[in-house]
Amino acid sequence: MKKILLSLLLIPLLALAACSSADVSKNTKDEKRNETKKEETFEATEKNIKLLVADELKEKGIEGTKKLDSLEIFDDVDKNNKSIKTVLITLNGNDSLTKNMIKKGMLKEGEKLFPRIFEDRLVGRVLITWKFPLEDDKGNSSFRKALSIQLERETADEINWKKFKYKNFPTVADSYFEHQVFKK
Repeated sequence: MKKILLSLLLIPLLALAACSSADVSKNTKDEKRNETKKEETFEATEKNIKLLVADELKEKGIEGTKKLDSLEIFDDVDKNNKSIKTVLITLNGNDSLTKNMIKKGMLKEGEKLFPRIFEDRLVGRVLITWKFPLEDDKGNSSFRKALSIQLERETADEINWKKFKYKNFPTVADSYFEHQVFKK
């Protein structure tokens, strides 16, 4: 009788121990997989940049447009005639309550994208341009360049991305353009 009771108590305990050790080994495998992903540096390919935009920005552009309007990656040279990869991204902006909030949204998107793209050590220049429907003097609206930021490798390497504030793009960018609508 004692053996039967002991068996009845031990079986569930052994089952619990087995489940627990399986969970620990599964968690360990998951942690190793996550560490491997963190150690992998971003490679600036067309596919990866499209995924980055989809993952980081997730939203569609204004008026139901796709967020990523165009993407170009090509070999170029920097000011020292060193071979570099140049990435040109055109995004459709998102609407918001005010012009200032629209601009702020664009700058925050840049703050997310630039450091990831510059993880690829072959990238020497990144230019991100945002388009937005803007009215001309005659009242006609069309998608036009609203904001543009260009960073060179040297500049990107000097930026502490963990503490960087998006509002500093106008002063740190190698080239910065904002449409006059944001200046009013």
